[in-house]
Amino acid sequence: MNNYDLEDTNVDLSQSFIESLMDDDKIKKYVKKKKTEDEENDFVLSLLTKYIGVNSDKIVNKKFSTPGFFLGSIYLIYRKYYKLGFLYLLLIALTLALFYNNLMVLLVLLAEILIINLVIGFQFNKRYLETSFNRVKQIESRHSNLPDEAIEDICIKRGGTSVFMTVLIIIVVGLISFGVKQALNNPEILSNLNLTKKEEFNGKYVYDKNSDISNVSFAIPTGYISKSNYVGFKEYSNGNCVFSIGKLKEDVSEETLEQYVEKNGGFLDISMINNHEWFRYVDLKTNEAYYKTTFNDEGYLMVFKNYSTCTASFTNVINSVRIN
Repeated sequence: MNNYDLEDTNVDLSQSFIESLMDDDKIKKYVKKKKTEDEENDFVLSLLTKYIGVNSDKIVNKKFSTPGFFLGSIYLIYRKYYKLGFLYLLLIALTLALFYNNLMVLLVLLAEILIINLVIGFQFNKRYLETSFNRVKQIESRHSNLPDEAIEDICIKRGGTSVFMTVLIIIVVGLISFGVKQALNNPEILSNLNLTKKEEFNGKYVYDKNSDISNVSFAIPTGYISKSNYVGFKEYSNGNCVFSIGKLKEDVSEETLEQYVEKNGGFLDISMINNHEWFRYVDLKTNEAYYKTTFNDEGYLMVFKNYSTCTASFTNVINSVRIN
């Protein structure tokens, strides 16, 4: 760098001196040269490319976004549309968690995803370019006093992609959907949250075949042989009469049973057997009887098929049941 004595009153302030001063490399960093219109446009396009980052040429030149179509919400998050991508992904995850066993809902969800992803595929590149261009112009305008390299660094940091945030948001959405599913399937969690789950009953109970019913004892009538012998579910038959016993996956209240009987027919009564209160529901259409009781907050069920013709042997079975 040239050495100049600032106290020298005979400093040369001629045009040639000023030009030589501007040639100093260190001073150039702090003095911006005014751009022509063409140079300004080229600079903005350069900033736009740096702002877009990965695959900028494809976003600029292609009308259809292939990753936008196939990845949908994940691609939105990857391109830093965090709120929109998060909400879209959360909607999908919660729908799957709540209706995973409802084929109709899943088919509707699949159709909706296809339509939305098609829209993303056809619209993303265009909208993203418009948004990116406006942001680049704002960055350049707000930081016009900075060197070009500094403006480029700002564009790179604020634009581009984020693998870290993509993975993080996927994990967060997964935890949310898992928590919702667990809460809806766990009465204890619902009670702790002061929420109530609407109780539905279609006339059929579901055994928890993996539970333990070693605390249940009962008499097996002569001639009956075992048909199924799971840990939490046992079934016996003599060729005509069939009965089963086991724990329920979900208990059903007396009020719900009464509503079902009023709507679908049959009858419901209550009786005390071996110190346990049993609700008996008889389905006249299927000729089946359901005996249900609750012990230690767990539901137990006995189902008797061909009830009207096998009442005698079934009565002996239900009268012999003991739960400890």
